[in-house]
Amino acid sequence: MGTEAHFLLVRNPIKSALNKTIPQESLAIIEAICTEFNCAFVDYSIRGHERRMILDLFIDSKHDVTIDLCTSVNRAIVEASATDKFLGNVYTLEVSSPGVDRPLKFNWQYTKHVGRLLSVTTLQGDVAFGRLLTTNGDSIILALVDKKKKIQEEKEIAFADIAKAVVEIEF
Repeated sequence: MGTEAHFLLVRNPIKSALNKTIPQESLAIIEAICTEFNCAFVDYSIRGHERRMILDLFIDSKHDVTIDLCTSVNRAIVEASATDKFLGNVYTLEVSSPGVDRPLKFNWQYTKHVGRLLSVTTLQGDVAFGRLLTTNGDSIILALVDKKKKIQEEKEIAFADIAKAVVEIEF
């Protein structure tokens, strides 16, 4: 008894916790770079841990988001990281299109998805599921569908009333 060594290792949760938000100054740099390349900064996620932070940036464009566009935006942000503390601490930067699972953020994104199925949640909590027929400056028009994807009726929803809209994958 008494000859065994006991060790207690405690990790400081404050130091190891990863802040999941981008500072406003860094966001301004990212948005300016996106504007320079005629695209829009849509969303981001931060993964990993303090010393190996992975920053996923999602961009979109009125035209196609190409690999060349993502590469150009990535390189410009890496160059800017030399003068920005947050971006300088990013271990891996990944720039891509939002993908269909991300909610639509800008009114112009709806135009790209005319003819596709959308799930739209309004600010009142109502959910509409239907095929996007058209968009105008103020609203979208959905052809509401049932579970068998048969059109039931058309519904106009103002952009101002949309809390969340996601493109649904069709098989």
